[in-house]
Amino acid sequence: MASRIKRFFFIILIPLLTLMSMLQLWPNRATAATITVINTNDGGAGSLRAAVAAAEANPGPDKITFDPGLDGSTISLTSGALTLSGTVEIDATNLAGGIEISGGDLDRVFFIESSAVVTLTHLTLISGTSQFGSGSCNTLCGGALYASFDSQVTIQDSEIHGSRANGGGGIYNEGTMDIVNSLVHNNFAKSEGGGVRNSGQMTIVNSSIISNVTEISGDPDFNVGGGGIYVDLFNNLALQNSTVAYNQASGSGGGILGSTPQALTVSQSTIAHNSATSSGGGLFLKTDLEYVTSSIKIENSTVSQNVAEDAGGAIYGSATMSSTLMLTVTHGTLYSNTAAAGGGIYQTSDITSTATATIKNTIILGSTGGNCQGVGGNQHNLADDDSCPGFRQGNPALGPLMNNGGSTETHALLLGGLPVGMGDPAVCQAVGVDQRNVPRSQPTCDSGAYENTTDFLTLFLPFTQKE
Repeated sequence: MASRIKRFFFIILIPLLTLMSMLQLWPNRATAATITVINTNDGGAGSLRAAVAAAEANPGPDKITFDPGLDGSTISLTSGALTLSGTVEIDATNLAGGIEISGGDLDRVFFIESSAVVTLTHLTLISGTSQFGSGSCNTLCGGALYASFDSQVTIQDSEIHGSRANGGGGIYNEGTMDIVNSLVHNNFAKSEGGGVRNSGQMTIVNSSIISNVTEISGDPDFNVGGGGIYVDLFNNLALQNSTVAYNQASGSGGGILGSTPQALTVSQSTIAHNSATSSGGGLFLKTDLEYVTSSIKIENSTVSQNVAEDAGGAIYGSATMSSTLMLTVTHGTLYSNTAAAGGGIYQTSDITSTATATIKNTIILGSTGGNCQGVGGNQHNLADDDSCPGFRQGNPALGPLMNNGGSTETHALLLGGLPVGMGDPAVCQAVGVDQRNVPRSQPTCDSGAYENTTDFLTLFLPFTQKE
């Protein structure tokens, strides 16, 4: 009996006690660390590069913060991009003036590796660059930031500008990325995505993509461009409560170019003042792979004053090579867009393909080159010419593109105009609110992105001064 007890002790009990001891120690080894950057050096104790290295060495999720004395400072990187591979948040929320991290026009600011989970908060990334020429996106894309496949990245309350690359002048994404309350502006790409090139899953919320440029020497290919945003094939973009404006594309898609995307949605957003030397001043949407379907949904949004030298001033849609493009525009305001053909919407397909357009409670007005080509609708939609089959015709009064409340600019629908009260009740109820998040009148609401809730009597009764 004694020998059996000893055997149990050595074979079972001791290994079990050892395992329990290891489990007790493990949490201490993976404890999250908060590391504070105390200077603007590019290396050495207290630097951002040293903080990143410490975070990478620690297996737990880590947070990098900044000493208050660095408020408004610039960290210039001279030793290459900062590489992130673990779970880390870099947070400058405590700095009222933020902090700039500059690539010095020498390299990217951040390279985020596969499987990394990264949050960047209240940072300004400037003067990043990737290589130019021929090769893979691994070296040529993402001027300020490159996010690898299977990474998870959140950029919030931040700014990215003054960066350049072959593709994705500001940002290149292959993973899952959320851009929230941020500004991407004045970046440059030689081919696709002046501001952003997305080859993964991307959501942009309460953000602005402004004044980015793609510029290609010589005669640009029809399929390159995306001055603001370029979406690669089979990938997704959701744009919510955001603005894409004043971007320029040498090629197609002044604001956004979707190249056989799986799904692209635009909601409560404004796409304005963008330009393309080819087609799709606001949005260029194409599907050209056999048996592939791309779904495009635009809801409660304004597409205004965009210019394309060829076709589709506001929106260009194309399906070829036995593919399908499904475009749905609900409660849209497409106003004063310009193209040689289809200044509002231009849609086409070859004989092997299908391009459908479902237009609901939408107004298309003031287009140079005609409001529609290849699309039509019903009497709950309004155009000021006869180019949109089935639309009601009229010329309502719209206010200028301006801040009428909400997070994006809109064209106010002035009282007395035809779109007032002409919306399809079923669509009104399903959508519920307008672009500004103002409740839609029920059961019959206004067509377009803007719901006029002004009291008619209050607005038009004459002003009388009391004695």
